[in-house]
Amino acid sequence: MSNLPELTVKDIQAWCPGAHYERGLNYYKQGLVINPVRRGERLEARCHGSMSHPYQLRVTLNSAGIQDAGCSCPVGSGCKHIAALLLTFMRDPERFHTTQTLDELLQQRDKRELMVLIKAMIAREPDLEALLALPLPGIKTQKTLDPEPIRRQLRLAFDGAYEWGGSFEVTAELSSILDMAEPFAETGDWLNVKMICQLVLEEGLANYEYVGHDEGEVVGEINRAANRLADCLPAFADDAETRMGVMRALFNLVRWDNEMGGYGAAEGVTDVLLSVTDADEQQQLREWIMQELTKTDALNEFSRQWRRESWGSLLLPLIDDAAFDDFLPQARSLGLHRNLFSQFVQLGRIDEAVRITLEDTDASDYSLLQAAQRLEEAGYFKQATNMVEPRAAQITDERLLLWLAEKREQAGNIHGAMTLHQRCWNDSPSLPGYQTLERLAGKLGEWEILRAKLISGLAASNRDTQVLARIHLYEKAWQSAWDVVGTKASGFWLGGIRDEVAQATEQHCPEQAVAHYLQSAKQLIERRGRKNYAAAARYLKSVKKILNRTSQKDAWRQAIDPIRRNHAKLPALRDELSKAGLD
Repeated sequence: MSNLPELTVKDIQAWCPGAHYERGLNYYKQGLVINPVRRGERLEARCHGSMSHPYQLRVTLNSAGIQDAGCSCPVGSGCKHIAALLLTFMRDPERFHTTQTLDELLQQRDKRELMVLIKAMIAREPDLEALLALPLPGIKTQKTLDPEPIRRQLRLAFDGAYEWGGSFEVTAELSSILDMAEPFAETGDWLNVKMICQLVLEEGLANYEYVGHDEGEVVGEINRAANRLADCLPAFADDAETRMGVMRALFNLVRWDNEMGGYGAAEGVTDVLLSVTDADEQQQLREWIMQELTKTDALNEFSRQWRRESWGSLLLPLIDDAAFDDFLPQARSLGLHRNLFSQFVQLGRIDEAVRITLEDTDASDYSLLQAAQRLEEAGYFKQATNMVEPRAAQITDERLLLWLAEKREQAGNIHGAMTLHQRCWNDSPSLPGYQTLERLAGKLGEWEILRAKLISGLAASNRDTQVLARIHLYEKAWQSAWDVVGTKASGFWLGGIRDEVAQATEQHCPEQAVAHYLQSAKQLIERRGRKNYAAAARYLKSVKKILNRTSQKDAWRQAIDPIRRNHAKLPALRDELSKAGLD
């Protein structure tokens, strides 16, 4: 047996950082690690956790420390279960049963014994029988693989995939099957590589809907299969039929990814389809894309725009520069306005970029803003403004309104900028919006009239109480701010703005601030609970500060003494008052 390193707490924390280590320490103390075994440089065990069955753990060590680790839980490697196993090895190494490595144990058996052992294992875990029909990882073979056992294994991998942690089990199985392709790739057996990767794509896309809680692990393996499949294309340079089959599989992935909203499964694939295909294949790609674009008309506006732009980004690079202008009418009819805009900007044909954007009746305010910002970045400031102005009356997105208002102000059109800011104010009043209107109307000498209109409008609306109160604070109309938050309809949602007014007016309206703080503290105490007591203590601390500053120490005692007396049986409250220095 090799000598294993002496682990330290820092070693374990580096592998299982933060909360994983802390929780693992609790698991170790509770003795949740069971059946720990040492096989040479490998540690194995099981660990009780949140599932009904224990998790399987393994850690490989070397002279430098921790080399590798794995757990059957969703986290997978640097989890609390691994931390518990490593702590067990560091603090209680005698718990580990030392045995031979798996290779050593198997080498001691003859063929007949191994057959009996394998049958016994399959009797216990029937799913293992499917492995007998699969190629062995790392073992090269010259024969063409039978696809059906691989397909069965893939479908089996998706059974139970919707359960919590199922995505990690699917990922592990897909990764294992993809690993089978590597020995074939090393020997140039691209037909077998193609078969394995294509099967992973087919079954992955067909069964992905059954995967629950995927954070990108399964999609990552699908993308890995796609890029490995793309690696096969040069090997089939003289086999048009096989190349077309690979291209179709990759195109199906791009379509699936578009329909899913862009999961990233096709990342890198479109570059391959554009770079390693010949003229005839690119013609086929164009036909496929055209077919997909004709299906977008029935979609809702958002999905339609997304799909068209996504397909357009693949289609336009397939159009020869010489044929680009001839293709424009068809591109317009297909709704590829955004893609054409980008192409025109890239070609420096800015007037056409503006026209194509204005033609796009499906363009949202946000997409128009993106186009305008793109022109700005390219140095075409005037054209960007001219593109947006014709739609000014129809704009509803505040972001685009503010962008256009800024451009109008920069051009000296103060009245036009103020008009747009008033539209934003009407939809969503705010203190920054008020300040902007004050600045612009002040330049035109119209502020007093506009201010009276804005204030009266806010006063008539219960929903804008907070904005009106903040405006009064901004204008240092302290009592007016209290009048607003004190007379409007009561509700818990006013608590925050009342706190804001109280804090801002402690020096100017101390009595009202004290009254608010005391009322809030008493309400919190009545709700019970240490968090409420701590919050109440903070209010009372503000009361004491104000009363001491105004030389009203007797008033402080008159405020705090009844609270202490009425709640003498609440030790948690007394503790929080003491922590706040109020005892």
